[in-house]
Amino acid sequence: MKSNGLTYLLLVVVLGVWSVVVWKLFFSKPEVTPAAPAALVTRQKKPANGDTLQLDYPDPFLRAAVPQPAPGAISRTVKKTVPAAGKPEPVVNLACNGRIRSKGTDRYLVSFDGRVHLLGRGESAEGFTLQLLRGDSIGLFRYGKIYFVQIP
Repeated sequence: MKSNGLTYLLLVVVLGVWSVVVWKLFFSKPEVTPAAPAALVTRQKKPANGDTLQLDYPDPFLRAAVPQPAPGAISRTVKKTVPAAGKPEPVVNLACNGRIRSKGTDRYLVSFDGRVHLLGRGESAEGFTLQLLRGDSIGLFRYGKIYFVQIP
């Protein structure tokens, strides 16, 4: 070996590096910084009652025991307003999103400005009444006008 001195020097350097690593791992203590004490949280315990449910579902065993409020009928007169002839109607974005067929009845998903309603023949939503059904389109009636919408 020509460079024994260099080999010994490298061994001393490696030994020094490993001794620093071992000293840092085993003999150094982590710095402890004083922390503020944690605030105590007091919780009020609810009385344990095994006969009630935690959700809003009715209890099937206590359904008769809990008094149900009687639905009160409210009678109001509804005034139907028709826009004046001189005012232009606001433009409504109409679209038919699909058809649902069930037991001989057809119901259509119709969207008015992004709000989707499920309508059958003769039903109305947002002032539009579904009156005409054609093979490829439906007719919506509003204020004396019929709007035809393509069925997808």
